[in-house]
Amino acid sequence: MIDLNELPSNKDLVGFMGEEIDNVDAENSSNNSVQVLPHNNLEVSQSDLHFEPFVGQTFQSEEEAWAFYHNYACLQGFSIKKDRTKKRDGVLIRRDFYCHRSRTQPLKEIDPNKEQRNRVSVRCSCNAHLRIKLRRCNEIFPEEWHVTTFKVEHNHALLSQSQVRFLLANRIIGEEDEKQILLYKEAGLKVRQIIRVLELEKNIEHGELPFLEKDIRNLYTRVRKTLCGDDVVNLLEYFKSCQEENAKFQYVVKAFVTKMKKPPKTIITDQDPWMTKAIAQELPHTKHCFCMWHITSKFSGWFTSILRNKYQDWCKDFYGLYKLEAIEDFENQRPLVISKYNLSDNKHIKGLYQIKEFWVPAYLRSYYFGGMRTTGRSEYINAFIKRFMSSNSTLKDLAKQVEVAIRQIIQRQLHDNMLAITKIDGLRVNSPMEKQASRVLTPFAFEKFREEWSRSCQYSIKYFDGYNYTVKYYANETSRCHIVFWDSNVAMCSCKQFEFMGIICRHILRVFLQVNCHEVPPMYLPIRWHLDESTTTTQVLSEQGTQGFGLIDDNNISCPPKSHTKGRPKNKRQLGGKELGKQTRHCSKCKKPGHYANNCSTDQEKVNTAKSAPRKKTKVATSNEDLNPIFLVKY
Repeated sequence: MIDLNELPSNKDLVGFMGEEIDNVDAENSSNNSVQVLPHNNLEVSQSDLHFEPFVGQTFQSEEEAWAFYHNYACLQGFSIKKDRTKKRDGVLIRRDFYCHRSRTQPLKEIDPNKEQRNRVSVRCSCNAHLRIKLRRCNEIFPEEWHVTTFKVEHNHALLSQSQVRFLLANRIIGEEDEKQILLYKEAGLKVRQIIRVLELEKNIEHGELPFLEKDIRNLYTRVRKTLCGDDVVNLLEYFKSCQEENAKFQYVVKAFVTKMKKPPKTIITDQDPWMTKAIAQELPHTKHCFCMWHITSKFSGWFTSILRNKYQDWCKDFYGLYKLEAIEDFENQRPLVISKYNLSDNKHIKGLYQIKEFWVPAYLRSYYFGGMRTTGRSEYINAFIKRFMSSNSTLKDLAKQVEVAIRQIIQRQLHDNMLAITKIDGLRVNSPMEKQASRVLTPFAFEKFREEWSRSCQYSIKYFDGYNYTVKYYANETSRCHIVFWDSNVAMCSCKQFEFMGIICRHILRVFLQVNCHEVPPMYLPIRWHLDESTTTTQVLSEQGTQGFGLIDDNNISCPPKSHTKGRPKNKRQLGGKELGKQTRHCSKCKKPGHYANNCSTDQEKVNTAKSAPRKKTKVATSNEDLNPIFLVKY
């Protein structure tokens, strides 16, 4: 039996529910918890604003009180935060909820040796708050939280319903949204793209998500800090799991040449001196070449102020010098071009000549570079991988996304090979050599071959002696002659295009026509450019997955040191020694500190003269010594 005298009164029920009993329907009376309004539904009618806390109001839990007051704050135009508490025997018995602009920002200690941000604080000592206390009333409600203090006045302007959702307390990323965001991030979507996709999924207008772009970036930072300490461990565990799933998968830490089985024949980099030294030490049999784009991109800063209106002519002459194929021609023409523009004593010209074997094509044509003279291919790969990841990605994400990128390249290559096989391309000359090349070579290699083949008819053979043929362009008597050697087995040309690019040159093709050779020897159609070889390699890669990383003891592997950003350091240099004891200079006339004799106030005439006379700009003399560090190559 229940004693009716122990039941709470109507006043208590009013406090518990937040409104009169006769205004509460059956559905609301069965649910005592107060739900927080969604952030995208803050526009409410004025009739709903009577849900205001009052002294004596009761809640079943602290969380319920927080939800009610937070809902009220959203409607009024401010946000709340948890503040003071009181405990008894380790049990919380009092909790204060204050306006987010309560208290004042403590003064920040100024350190003259550090650059500090002085951000404006939003705190203004607002006293609006709600205090609840834990009380035990009866057996039906053993524990209740009662409102004992409620201050409604604010000392600042409240926000509108369209502005309050931008407060930090109201910008919340739910668990489901967090999973979706991290999933889209793994797929390579940018932050703005993720926001737009979520808006379309939720069928809401642009900008109505309960969080901002900054909150997503903060989520990335929080996840990255969580995984930062175990980044390398997670990467190695991922490699081990891949090896368990695929027995052909292998990985090797810090052993590039070992996994490649043999060092590369050629390599192209920028002019980094440390990279140059490392390649010369670790890959002594690899031909190292400097990217031409990185060199010519500095020309405007080097020569514009010196040559002025002659700069364009200099670039044209330099390009003509760069295209020379023979070392003798380069060495003979270079002094003429340099003296034409009076650059014999220029430090950059001297530096370029010191590293001529790293960038002059005449010195590189004996080595295979596939026709590449810049790092554009690697830059393309970098840009391609950036579609799948960003600077916030972990090492494990890097390995996973590189695998995705490789598989996409494989699929694209398979598609291109399918088109090459099924596509019917009309031959220009319909010659046996062109038919042979179209059946064997990839589309890229065939286009290069067809260009050389179509231009071979523009050359004539001026002289031949046994196995040596002199080939020259028909329309220009002053053009350079090319010497072709052909003994029915081996073909070589002085232009060395086949050695440099892997595509047979027009000069050799012209000799083939002369001696009635209607089929290109197989050795001059390299397997690298074969269509069937490309297809076979692609299929093998697609079956095996990404192989390239052999298992070693990785217990001693730790996270790499954190790299510092380039540029001026944020912390100023600390003074010491004589610098700390340096005295302030005094004027030699009035003996006062802070100025010099030439601008002393006792000599007003000099001061006026100094103020009125224009200051002449002095040019800093540049020395031709101390060459640019990129040219100081260590052999």
